Amino acid sequence: MKRFLQILLVVVFFSVFIFPWSTNMQLQAEASDSPHSELVERLEAVAIGSRGDDYFAYQAQYEGFPKPAREIKIEVANFSRASHGVEVLQDFAGRPGRAVKTSEEGFIEWKVNVDTPGLYQIKIEYYPVEGRGASIERELWLNGELPFFEASQLIIKRVWTDGGQVRRDNRDNDIRPGQVETPFWRELYLADYNTGYYPEPFHFYFHAGENTLRFTAVKEPLVIGSITLCQKKAVPTYDEYLRDHLAKGRRPVEGQFIKVQGESAQFRSEPTLYAINDRTSPTTEPYHHSKIRLNAIGGYRWNLPGQWIKWRFEVPESGLYKIVFKARQNSVRGSYCNRRLLINGEVPFLETDNLEFRYNNNWNNYTITTAEGEPCLFYLEKGENELHMEVTLGRLADLLRAVEDTIFQLNRAYRKILMVTSANPDPYRDYQLDKLMPDVIALLGKQGAFLDALAAQLRDYTGERGTQTAILTQMAYQLRDMADKPYTIHRRMNSFKENIGALGAWLREMKVQPIDIDYFVVAAPEQKIPRADAGFFGKMWHEFRGMIASFFEDYQSIGDVHGGEAVRVWAVTGRDQAQLLKQMIDDTFTAQTGIPVNLQYIQQQVLMPAVVAGRGPDVASNLYRNDPINYAIRNAVVDLTEFPDFSGVEKRFHPSAIQPFRFEGGVYALPDNQTFPVLFYRSDILEELGIDVPETWDDLYHILPVLQKNHLEFGIPISVQLQADPYGGPELAMQSYAIFLFQWGGELYRGNGIASALDSEEAIGAFRFWTELFLNYGLPVWYNFANRFRIGEMPLAVQDYQTYNQLIVFAPEIRGLWGFAPVPGVRRPDGSIDRSVGSSAMASMMIKATKDKEASWEFLKWWTSAETQERFGREMETLLGAAARHPTANMEAVSSLPWPLKDYKALMDQWQWVKGIQEVPGGYFTPRHITNALRKVIYQKEDPRETLLDYVITINDELTSKRLEFGLETLEDRE
Repeated sequence: MKRFLQILLVVVFFSVFIFPWSTNMQLQAEASDSPHSELVERLEAVAIGSRGDDYFAYQAQYEGFPKPAREIKIEVANFSRASHGVEVLQDFAGRPGRAVKTSEEGFIEWKVNVDTPGLYQIKIEYYPVEGRGASIERELWLNGELPFFEASQLIIKRVWTDGGQVRRDNRDNDIRPGQVETPFWRELYLADYNTGYYPEPFHFYFHAGENTLRFTAVKEPLVIGSITLCQKKAVPTYDEYLRDHLAKGRRPVEGQFIKVQGESAQFRSEPTLYAINDRTSPTTEPYHHSKIRLNAIGGYRWNLPGQWIKWRFEVPESGLYKIVFKARQNSVRGSYCNRRLLINGEVPFLETDNLEFRYNNNWNNYTITTAEGEPCLFYLEKGENELHMEVTLGRLADLLRAVEDTIFQLNRAYRKILMVTSANPDPYRDYQLDKLMPDVIALLGKQGAFLDALAAQLRDYTGERGTQTAILTQMAYQLRDMADKPYTIHRRMNSFKENIGALGAWLREMKVQPIDIDYFVVAAPEQKIPRADAGFFGKMWHEFRGMIASFFEDYQSIGDVHGGEAVRVWAVTGRDQAQLLKQMIDDTFTAQTGIPVNLQYIQQQVLMPAVVAGRGPDVASNLYRNDPINYAIRNAVVDLTEFPDFSGVEKRFHPSAIQPFRFEGGVYALPDNQTFPVLFYRSDILEELGIDVPETWDDLYHILPVLQKNHLEFGIPISVQLQADPYGGPELAMQSYAIFLFQWGGELYRGNGIASALDSEEAIGAFRFWTELFLNYGLPVWYNFANRFRIGEMPLAVQDYQTYNQLIVFAPEIRGLWGFAPVPGVRRPDGSIDRSVGSSAMASMMIKATKDKEASWEFLKWWTSAETQERFGREMETLLGAAARHPTANMEAVSSLPWPLKDYKALMDQWQWVKGIQEVPGGYFTPRHITNALRKVIYQKEDPRETLLDYVITINDELTSKRLEFGLETLEDRE
């Protein structure tokens, strides 16, 4: 008996740890009855409608209208109207016939005669000509109107591929090739490639007779070859598909086994969808326990609706094959990630329109099967075939669209309540909201019931109750309770706002659909598929080898490491950015100049001790604005004006970008990037209130009462708490004050930093105006801009222009409802408006101890050149997406980054007014005591003039002290 138990334990151990139950999972393909899920019918009783101008409402308006089964071709060269810049092309890019090229601005319009009125889908043939590298965007106007909101944001994808072969550095690590565009003629149905809420192409209603169809450019140029009004071909079910092929005598192949590596994908819709390295399992192909091997594709970069990857592969004989993916979905716990599968450009059968990859932390074999568990068979012709996988929201699409609409409606409800209660209501007052706004109270109750139904639908979808439904149920309870007890609403406004924000964050997370692909297998039905994951001992051996290797691998150095007299560059950045920079160094700088470079990425605090110890780099990059002068006064960096071609290099930048690095006639760094404030605005809310974007501060004075009457806010960023970040806390307050200081004609310092200039009348007047905005007009002194802007509580605010990147990615629910413009200014006697602002910058400098100044200077020139900055900026977006748009200081490079033309023009309008903030010894006291002066005026109601003058004395004492410490002329010397 004892021996039997021992054997049983061994069997159980090997079953659980060595041979896990299964690494095979089924991708059950199930057909949907209609493009809409059952959610529409199920929630019909509690739904309160859409935002009113979206495609959901448009579908409801034209429900039941005919969909004519005919094609209407538009001869694109015979346009009726067009703006300047439209060009007719003949036999362009290998396509015979005429086409039209449209620029990144303007419009083109056609007259379309329709005999049979009804709903038509629109198919275009297009060629993505070179632009700024972003996806192409157009508005579609039909008969002089936007038919629905989504028609204002039609996305047309570019095509990207690897720009070369994978190579190895001299430490045996794979180096990823850069991504390059591969334009060719493509056909596309106009559809929702933006949100993914509508899986089918859009239908547009054309009345009988003459219609006008207009494309208005939003972003990037485009060549259009043809436009066709039609209906997309119906997709058969799997039973119909298989029956048809069997009837044609096509049979399953035998003995075939074709493995296609994920990283070998030929084409992709985004440059971010490149090959990646996975070292979590010893079964990934190719594998190494410690070196970088590009052995998978996808991951968190392949996660948004409309993104696709395409593989080409050869099959030796025609016939029916099964398809198995070795994949991993370890991001969306308790749920699915969805993909649409196309073979040779078509969805083969209805079930592959939505493949659901279930969560599992390990690599698994996902086989596309029928509901009975049998592998689905795909017909492939002998020769080259294509497999295309596209991110979709699947069965979640309707649910997530409903949640976004709920957020939109709750934001409006919050603003309406705010107009009565203010952001700081009296907790003991009964605002009688049920009598003032019964429609809002009813809306809260309906939305509560709606969210309850959505939570139930989500539980049915995932099969479990958990964190994914928590915010829905929590929000539903609060809404129902607020509707039942309207006298409590004003005391719950903060939690109401926080829950709306949490619901928005939940929506963003649920739309993320990442999957990793190691490889896929195209095989005969009887073929066995290799196990996808290692057993217990295999994983243990993998982890042990990796641990031992960590004692010998240099993970701080990037790419090729050279000996001898290589230029040593230290970059204060992350690993992804450093890898990109090193790749660019090796394939352009070193290749062109023959100068080897060793790159390391470091933490900011490492640099100073290393320089003091004589073990620092030759060049340090991505440093804060104040660092170069701190090193310069200690004679630790090189004055770049000693190089004869410096004056030419200086012209790459706006003068304001160089200003912080000037000192005593020298320049001690070159700017890597530069940022400055602009005015962000919510166009929808301003339209509701009947106000325009303010041009001057006088305009703002007229707008503020309207905003405040509705309990809305205008924001100017300051911080009243010191923070460790040099660009938070006091620095932020100084940047805010600098707007008014420069517009009033003041300066921060006199005599190259020998004394503070904040005692001038201009500086005092600017300080008084600035503080009065907070004292007299009640501007908030601290706020979370992104949250207040999204919810609409702060429809106007001055913010650093990099906030644009954050809003583009993290505020999808207000897409198309906001913009930015130059900050308000002061009108001059000649009628012009002075919109001066200060700026922040990051810099690269050359350490004094460098052994080869010429080589280091060549590197600095290369790094700050337009070509390098453009490529770095584009590939940063390739790596990390739009949130990582590089704020380069090189003005020529900015024009090549993927900004929409309207936003680029607004950026340039502000940039011409940017002024640099001078850095001087002891200058750290200036932002600190500007903040202290602001505190005293706001909180202690001190006189602005006297307060500022008191702190000027303190600032001057520190400036003099520092100048004495470093042997520089002081104010007393001059007197």
